[in-house]
Amino acid sequence: MSASGGCSSTQEIETSRPRAPETIATADGQSTRQAHLTVSLEIGESPLPEDIEGFVFRISEVHLHSADGAWIRLPSDMHQFEIYQGQGDARRSVLDTTLPPAPYDSVAIGFDSVFARFNANAGAPLVTANAEPLRMAVEMTPSLETATALAFVFEPEASLRRSPDCRWFFVPAIRTEVRQ
Repeated sequence: MSASGGCSSTQEIETSRPRAPETIATADGQSTRQAHLTVSLEIGESPLPEDIEGFVFRISEVHLHSADGAWIRLPSDMHQFEIYQGQGDARRSVLDTTLPPAPYDSVAIGFDSVFARFNANAGAPLVTANAEPLRMAVEMTPSLETATALAFVFEPEASLRRSPDCRWFFVPAIRTEVRQ
């Protein structure tokens, strides 16, 4: 086999330094520059219910609804979130992305792998009250000049409910806070 063909040949790779994205104008004169958005999950002031030692779940999807009527799916990192008794204040990143700097009026969050730990030897998956993503109102217009932060403030005690026959259900109690 010759050195100029097949698997044994090599080529020099040329690289260039990263460049800042350029602003591109569309036909209607609008800029295609993107605004920066970070989304985090924060634990509210309520504790876990007494009978639950730990709670685990994943945020499987995040969608924003623009005021013009379109839903935008954001790239969630699908991390597992764990909350334990006595944990205190916690803040975790859900995603960090860019999006068009337009007005948004609602957000939808999907949950997956919801599990409660009752003690070191007992735990169980929880039934989620609604299989559809949780939709919440949010008034947000990300800016090109400054990053926008959207926080999902999760209240554990209000989100975990027990039926009279001692079955636990996950009914997410979350509020949104926009920070710019």
